[in-house]
Formats: sequence, structure tokens, C-alpha cells
Amino acid sequence: MTTRSLLAAAALVVVAGFGPAQKAFAQSVPESGLVAEGEGRWDDAVQVYRETLKERPGRPDLWLRIADIEAHLGHQDESIAALECAVESAASDASIYERLSQAYSQADKPSLALKAMQRALALQPNNAAYHQAVAVLTAWLGDYRQAQEHYKRAEQLGATDPDVILNLARVYSWAGDTDQAVETYRRYLSKHAEAAAVWLELARTESWRGNYGGALDALNAYAMRFGTTEAYSRELAGVLASNGHPSRAIELLDPLLSQSPSNYALNLIRTIAFAELERPRETFDSLDALRQLQPTSRETQSAEQTVRVQLGSSVTPGVSYYGDSDRLTVQRFSPWGTAIFSNGTHVSAGYDYEILAAPVNSGLASANGRNMAYDLGWGAVGQVIKRLTIEGRLGTASTDTRRLTPYDVNARIRASDAITISGEYSSGFFVISPRTLDLGLTERRSRLSLEWDPAARYHVSLDGNYQDISDGNARQELTATVRRAMARTERLNLDLGVSAYTLSADQDLHNGYYDPKRYESYALVFFPYFKINENAGLGLSLAGGIQREYPTSFRFGGNAGAEATIGIYRPWALKFGATLTNNRRAESGAFSGYGGSVVLVRRF
Repeated sequence: MTTRSLLAAAALVVVAGFGPAQKAFAQSVPESGLVAEGEGRWDDAVQVYRETLKERPGRPDLWLRIADIEAHLGHQDESIAALECAVESAASDASIYERLSQAYSQADKPSLALKAMQRALALQPNNAAYHQAVAVLTAWLGDYRQAQEHYKRAEQLGATDPDVILNLARVYSWAGDTDQAVETYRRYLSKHAEAAAVWLELARTESWRGNYGGALDALNAYAMRFGTTEAYSRELAGVLASNGHPSRAIELLDPLLSQSPSNYALNLIRTIAFAELERPRETFDSLDALRQLQPTSRETQSAEQTVRVQLGSSVTPGVSYYGDSDRLTVQRFSPWGTAIFSNGTHVSAGYDYEILAAPVNSGLASANGRNMAYDLGWGAVGQVIKRLTIEGRLGTASTDTRRLTPYDVNARIRASDAITISGEYSSGFFVISPRTLDLGLTERRSRLSLEWDPAARYHVSLDGNYQDISDGNARQELTATVRRAMARTERLNLDLGVSAYTLSADQDLHNGYYDPKRYESYALVFFPYFKINENAGLGLSLAGGIQREYPTSFRFGGNAGAEATIGIYRPWALKFGATLTNNRRAESGAFSGYGGSVVLVRRF
């Protein structure tokens, strides 16, 4: 056999790998073209095939050979043109549309690639590989919903590629369907636990839906299998920064940033962590770094919104109304504003105007039964000093008959990421009812509170109040609440807890406020939060349990609260609040009460 014949035979082996349309014409490929291919004379081969096509234009196999040669020579546009001619010659051959789609993809033309692949799928609607290809292209174009449908169909048709499930999880995640994404990631990992990177993707998706406990579980599973790698530390820092453990996040980030100071993802996490720590200078510097690295990215814009909420200056006018079963009513107008500076100083000022009314025979009214007005104007200065925040407030307050200078000093120390301790001492009018104002009662209040997160899903709060009242009486309050995160999903956060509350007074003086020997309440508390979308949500607090005023018997009592927020991360936000108390003592002593509020927030 001659060398010429051997080259021709070798070329025919290549032809055998082509699609059905090519196979149909495999025996009639011009030998001179095959020889030219075998000798690397590509232009001569193309010329031979084009001459043949002038005589017999309906030859998709020759157009495919031309497409291959043009692609080999790096002539991308010419290769695509040849494939377009091939599909015109064999419009019923799905494999040629598939090749055209691949060529469009390589040319960075996803829309045309998708159209070609959809034609192939129309010809073979039960081809799992074609559904998978369409899913890849629709995801590329950002149509994650369509991508989901095609990945699911590919799986139903028995796609053998395990990445179908993994890629389905990813498009769920990119589309914001984090519940479905988590379920699908877990389904994939149940069969491919060795996929280290997928454990990190699962942790990231859990954190996106606010399930930080689930994210930490996934990271712990990763660490047990693969150790504490750099990728693990980066993901752990991201979860901790958003989950109230920013100090630990910074500790993890520092060595990573020393090696990659321009890493965008690390700088993004650091910005969030500094904002959570309420350290303005470091937060703003870190945010500037983000803007330099990726000024127009969605993540940078999200970080800007988070910083504005945490550390932005604001003006907040608000109105509220309260009423109860003793027919006490309180109408309140209370605008205020805060300016925050990069050195950690904040300056606030506000005004509070209240009108209090009660029936003469209620024990809460003024001596002549008229309404009482309360005016308060105040200013405050605070400073953040590492883990300590201190603030002093001074004002001027007046009722219809009296005036005084109220003041308040408070401090908050972040003992650790898990423990925050707050203390406050204040002096001012005792504003409970028209009677307390008419009598000119004042109070000196001492308050101490503790917030503790012993584990990722648990939160404990303790709050103690001591009030020294100018009529010689004193009240002591203690509230303890333990709550656990029961659910963190795409649309719902749900916490369940128990709460205990006690109030006692040294004397019962009938001066327009509640002063029992001991009042106690124990309740189960539900805290559902409905995530309408990224910038709107509804939070509820529902408590029910037993309560009594010692020494009477316990009986059922409860209360409910709701707050809806529109514009959570926007420059303008609107908040609506409502409260309801039933068969449970209010501060005035009433057994039932209700209230509502509307607050407008403008952030800068």
C-alpha cells in the first residue's frame, strides 16, 4: 500500500468519529482532500471540499470537515460559518446543532449557542446530555429558573454525569433558592462526601439563608475530613463575621490577608466584621479597599448597604400610641438623629413629646382629671474605645407644672464575641401615667444586662432594673430569656424560647403606677421572622404562659408584638409596630393593653 493510500485510510478513521450525516457520505469524501489533510495541506483540502460542494451542495459531512480544519487553523468565524452551512444541509441532525452550539460557546456567543442547542433538543427531547447542555447555557445567561428545569429533566432522564446534581444545587443557590440549594447539595454529598469544595459551597449557601448553625456544621464536617485548610479558614471567617463573632473572624483573616492583601473575598469579609464590631475607621478603610478592587460589583454594593445600616448617620422621626384596659392612653411624638464619625464618636439629639390621659376614677389620672403633657429635649455624646462604648446624655424636661434636667450615662462592653455586658444609670421624670407626672414623681434607675451566645443556635439574655422613686418607693425588675434557633430557611427564621419575669416593689402607694409585692410571669416565647424579600420583613414575638400577683393563684396570660420593616438596607426605611397584652400586668397595672407605632428612618 502506498503512502498516499495510508494517509487516506488514516483520514477515513477520523471521519468515522463524525455524526450520522457525515457517516452517510464517508465513502464519497474526495480522496485528494483526504490526502491533503493527511499531509497537513489544510488550505488545499478546504479548496477541494469547496469545489465538491459547488457541485453537490447538500453535503453536511464536507462542511463539517471544513469546520474542523478552520477550527484547527484558528479561524473561528470561518469554522462557525461552515457549521451553519452544515445545519442548513442536515436540519434534522441534532448532533450538528450540538457542534454548532459548542462553536458559538467557544466564540463567547452564549445566546446563539443556546438557540442552536435548543434546536438539537427539539429534535431529541429525551436526550439527557442535551438538557444538561441547555442548562449550562441558560445559567451562563443568568436564566437560573430555566437552568433548574433542564437540570432536573436531565436527572429524570438518567443523566450519568454526577455533576448534574451538583450544578442543579449551584443554580438553585445563584437564583436565591437557598432551601432547594441546601437540600440538593446534601443529596450530592450523601454520595460524594469526598468532594471537599462542595462542603464549603454548602456552608456558604447555609450562611446566605441565615442558617449559621448549619453553616458551622458543614464546616466542621469539612475539617474532620480534610483538615483546617486555607479555604476552610476563609469560609469560617465569613460565617463568623455575619454570625456575631467578628473578633474571631478578624483573627482568621489577618494571616490570610498578609499573604493576599488584594483578595476581594477576604476584604469583603473583613468589612462586614469591622462593621459588626462597630469600629468606624477600620470599616470605612476596608470599604474603600473594596471599592478600589471591584467598584461596581453587587457584593460591594451590598457591603455599602450593610455599613450604612450599622454605622451610618440617621434621622428618625416616629409616632406611637398606647392604650389599656384602665383607659390610660399615651400619644407620643419622638424624632431624633445621630451623626457617627470615623474616630468612633457619635453625637445624638432628639425631642420627645407625650400626652397622657386617664379617667378620673382609674387611679391613674391627675388630681383634676386633665391630660398631662411631657416635653423632653436631649443631646448625647458617645465614644467607642475598642471593646467599650460609653455615652452620656443630658436634657431638659418639663411637665405642666415642673421642670428638671434629666441625665443618663451608659456603657457597653463586648467582653468577647459571645458575651456583651451593658450598664446604665439615669435620672428623670417617672413617666407612667398622668398621676405620676401630676405628682412630680422622679426616678433614679440603675440597669444591668447581659447578652450571651453559648453556642451557635442559643441565646441567653438577662436584664435587671432597679428604680428608686421620689415618693420613697423602689421597684425591682428581673427578666431572663433563653431562646434557640429552630429554623433558618429562605423565607422564615424561627426561634423558640422560655422567659421569666418578676416585678416587686417595697410599698403599695397608689401613685399611678404598678407596685406589687411580687408579680411573676413565666412563658413560652415564639420568635418567627418572615423574610418577604431582602429589604422587607415581618418579625413577631408571641408569648403565652402563666402569671400571677403573689399570693394569688397562677392563671394564663400572654402578649404579642409585631414589627414590619420596609427598606431594611435602603437609605429610607419605614417601620410599623404593634403590641397586644392580654391578662398580663402592664407598667400601669392594667391587665390588657395595646399599642402601635410608625417610624421613618433616613440613613446617610
